[in-house]
Amino acid sequence: PLKQSKGKKKVRVVYLPGEAWEIVRRLVKEHPTGPLLRTIDGTAWTNSAVNCLMCRLRNRTGLKYALYDFRHGYATRMLQTGVDPVTVGVLMGHANPAMVASVYQHLAQSPKFMLEQATRATG
Repeated sequence: PLKQSKGKKKVRVVYLPGEAWEIVRRLVKEHPTGPLLRTIDGTAWTNSAVNCLMCRLRNRTGLKYALYDFRHGYATRMLQTGVDPVTVGVLMGHANPAMVASVYQHLAQSPKFMLEQATRATG
């Protein structure tokens, strides 16, 4: 589905794999107009509401994650499984693929990852 980009400069395509696409299809059927993601009372999620939810989850589970960590983990997993940085940048919605190199350079600090990439590159 098309989505207005963060900077509202252009519309971009958001690619959703299998299960995520099915969830979105179900949500669109439930709410054909208005916000797609809604709270239990049917209102749109606000930044504050999401932060409160994450805080409650941290308190219940003891895990110290922020919502951004899931996004960061998704990009890291793509890079670790061999998805090229340009594709990762597009899927993450970065205007400049160089952003991937600057944010995820921590992978270059992993000798195991670097050896795997060198082996993969040489066949």
